[in-house]
Amino acid sequence: MALNGKLSPQKEAFAQEILKDPRNQRQAAINAGYAEKTATQKASGLLNEPKVVARIEELMKERNKRVRVGADDVLRNLADMLDADVIDILNDDGSIKEINHWPPIWRKSISGFEIEELFAGKGKDKHQIGFVKKVKLLDKIRVLELIGKHVDVAAFRDRVQVDVSFSLADKMAAARQRIANRKAGKE
Repeated sequence: MALNGKLSPQKEAFAQEILKDPRNQRQAAINAGYAEKTATQKASGLLNEPKVVARIEELMKERNKRVRVGADDVLRNLADMLDADVIDILNDDGSIKEINHWPPIWRKSISGFEIEELFAGKGKDKHQIGFVKKVKLLDKIRVLELIGKHVDVAAFRDRVQVDVSFSLADKMAAARQRIANRKAGKE
């Protein structure tokens, strides 16, 4: 339980761990010292405790201040990525410019770069005849989708139906009961 309005050390550890990877709540509970066997249920319960949720939100705000990244920064970077023009990284003859001549937005958003050397001849007659350069460009559709979600364009809104009337533990108990009933009917 909370001591003087603060979280217990284990709950505080959970809040710190959940910040590292919010998608892996079970592992956050394990890393905070909860038993592996009950980690999933414990994480679910902790995320329903207002004080724990408030602490996680507080930690997220503190992190955002430290790294100085806010919603405006995210949207600005996404908009820059969307507006990036491939002509900015090409020479007049269609070859790729040297990376140090690329605008910063391109250098920061390329997801893959591959250079293959081409050779002709064999043995002592083998000599380099050129390069094949492959640049994997950012996914502009994904960037557009992220911008749409950020500015609340309804076309990009995920439609998720959440049933909050039962906790995960309740659902697991019901599943165990169904299995027990099936076994009882077969015996």
